[in-house]
Amino acid sequence: MFTGAATGASKFFGYVQGTRWQSRFTHLIGYGASYYAYLFDRVLAGQIWSRVFSGDYAHIPASENGAPDPLSREAGERFKNEVLRWGGGRDPWQSLASVLDNGRTRSPELEAIAEGNRTAMRTVGSWQLFDI
Repeated sequence: MFTGAATGASKFFGYVQGTRWQSRFTHLIGYGASYYAYLFDRVLAGQIWSRVFSGDYAHIPASENGAPDPLSREAGERFKNEVLRWGGGRDPWQSLASVLDNGRTRSPELEAIAEGNRTAMRTVGSWQLFDI
């Protein structure tokens, strides 16, 4: 089934018929960066969820039971205005810093994130991976 995909998967190492392609080194080429980009995106999504949609902003109304309402219009508008409306016309690091600014985050942290430099990567790397 996957043999056809594996035969063209690597220009460096050819596929040997009858072997298990997924256990070969070629299966790992190019996988690492994609995997870590996925984890990086999950960390960012977790921070956005916690700071924007889980009631970390004082202006987000509570639901009927008193808990923060993640589906509130205010939370959605904030995400739309700070991230989505820009499309590709704004540096994504600036959009991230802007949407994460809840008035409680240290200003130097947000400034570093807006720069998108090495310090921003260290800051993001220090955040925990939320179980979304």
